[in-house]
Order: sequence, then C-alpha cells, then structure tokens
Amino acid sequence: AIMCYLSKKSTKMPNAIALSLVTPYVKRHGCLPQRGFTLIEIMVVIVILSIFAGMMALSVGGSDNRKNLAFYEHLQSNLDYIRLLSLENMQPYGLAIKLAQGDTPNQLVVVKLDNAFTNRQVVANFDTQSASNAKPTWQLEPTIAALEVPKNIQVRIEPLDNPSMSAPSTEPLATWLVGNEAPPVVWFGTGEATPVQISVQKTNPDKQVYPVAKPLIINQAGALEVAK
Repeated sequence: AIMCYLSKKSTKMPNAIALSLVTPYVKRHGCLPQRGFTLIEIMVVIVILSIFAGMMALSVGGSDNRKNLAFYEHLQSNLDYIRLLSLENMQPYGLAIKLAQGDTPNQLVVVKLDNAFTNRQVVANFDTQSASNAKPTWQLEPTIAALEVPKNIQVRIEPLDNPSMSAPSTEPLATWLVGNEAPPVVWFGTGEATPVQISVQKTNPDKQVYPVAKPLIINQAGALEVAK
C-alpha cells in the first residue's frame, strides 16, 4: 500500500517524507514490498497466448491450402495448353502420372506420341524388326516441365463413358492411343480426347480425404470443364 501510494504521489511528495515512510518497512522486512500478478491478469495472458497459437495454426493451414489451390490452377492451365499444343501440331499428346523416385515426389508429365503418322501400308511391307522400330512410342515432351504433386495430395484420373468408342467401328483405335500402352489422358491431335475426370484430393493427418476443389472433366471434344 505504501509503494502503491508512493508510485502515485511521489512526484508531489518531498524526498525526505518519502524516505521516512519507506525506511521503517525496509528495516522490518528487509526489502521493499512487491506486488504479484492477480488471477485475472494471469487469465488474460493465457487467453492472449491461446488466440496467438490459434492464429499461427490457421496461418500454417492456410499456407498449405494456398499451395494446393495453386497446384490445382496450374494443372488447369497445363491441360488447356496441352490441348492447344495437340491441335496446333496435329499430333497426339497425353498426360501421365510419374510415380515418386527417391526424393522426387509424384509428378504429372506431358508425353508426345513419336512416329504417330507412320504409314501402315509401308510398315506392313517392312520386315518384323523394321515394323517394331517404326511403331509409335510415347516420349516425354521436353518443352513442358513436369508438375510436382504436393505432399499429401493424390491425383486420380478416371475414364468416363465414351459412346464413340463403344460403337461398332471398322477401324478400331490403335493400342498406343487407348488401352495399357496409352497414357490415361490422350488428345488425338484432331480436337478429340479420351473423356476422363481428374480429381485432386488431400489426405489429412487423421487419414480423412477431402477434395481440394471440384473435379476437372475433359470431354470427348477435348475441352476442359469443371464439374458442377
């Protein structure tokens, strides 16, 4: 009480009077009186620290969400660009998933079909070795950088029904355009593509899976749509 009084009134109180009030207390207790924290002050500090910790957690989570959305938007841009590239060059292009190797994460890579316009009649006249060498093959497109898939993100490519492929045809598509020899998404160079749905999903630490954004759909015309 003395120190509280002095802290408020010391500017108006002569030094001699202040010393006369404090000296007996110091002689009796050996030190000046000290004021501790009240319960209310401690609770206020705890609340402030809790709010600060919550803000930090939201900041970290928000950073991951922004990174995932940036990957999703980058994927959209790549899909549009691949379609235009295939139309411009009139050549089949595809999108494939390259699995992680060592420190390199999963990647989405763009591939191009080499020897796509090999004349079938000429190949038929070759011997077996020449025909094997002339067979179209999918190769990485060096002008488009691989798109790295962020940690805890999965990209699923699922085929959609394609009426034109199920209809009877006198000349079925080659195995390197559809089937196991082809990437999951193919633009044929004619404006058409294999219709697929591409889902980008994130797995939480508790193993719950949720979509980063709405699935992307590549329709039969090769155009990119966002699922409703």
